[in-house]
Amino acid sequence: MRLLNNVTNPQLKKAIAYLYREGAQYGSGSTGAMIREELINGTTTSQSGSHIIKAEGALINMRKLLNGNFGSLGEQDRKIVFEIVEDLTNGTGLKW
Repeated sequence: MRLLNNVTNPQLKKAIAYLYREGAQYGSGSTGAMIREELINGTTTSQSGSHIIKAEGALINMRKLLNGNFGSLGEQDRKIVFEIVEDLTNGTGLKW
């Protein structure tokens, strides 16, 4: 997974592993891709409910990462946080 290989912050690595599934059937395998798929088809593919709930929690976590709650972020890690935020909000109806 490209993002995971470029991250140094351990908490950000955990978040990426949680949000992206290698070998997924839809899009990039991201939670954001699944939300877009669910919205297009009007279905929920998760057994525990919509991926929107998962994404909402992840957006809170991304804000905490940027605020330094889990240690400092290097420039590359910060860029990746914003890539994740973009993926979670683009076409999903979620706000940052």
